Parts: sequence; C-alpha cells; structure tokens
Amino acid sequence: MPIKFKESSAKIVNKRKVGMVHHYMHTTNTNVLVEALGSSNTKAKRKQKINNELVKRGFDFGLVNNG
Repeated sequence: MPIKFKESSAKIVNKRKVGMVHHYMHTTNTNVLVEALGSSNTKAKRKQKINNELVKRGFDFGLVNNG
C-alpha cells in the first residue's frame, strides 16, 4: 500500500458522495512536504515518512537548512 500524507476524504457533488480523494505521499507536491517537515505540529513518525519520500525524490536538504 502507498503511504498516505493525510486521511482520505469523500468527494461530494450536489449533496451526494461520488467518490474518494486519496492523499498519497508520492502525489503530494514537494513544497507541501517541506513545509510539513518543518512544522512543529507534525509528529515524528510522519516526519520520518516525509523525510524518506524526499530522499527518494533526490531532494537537497542543504538548501532547506541554510535558507
């Protein structure tokens, strides 16, 4: 199973549930992941998952620490 970034939500059109919207880690924008990684509200378990995804993408962490 792919890793989820946040919980899935129901897509509602005209007061009817027509499907689910899934928020997977591999489909989330890199900028959103970096913001979540730097947030103090993000738990350590989720930070580690975000860190693993950014390493998989080849993200340069030197730019985040210096800037």
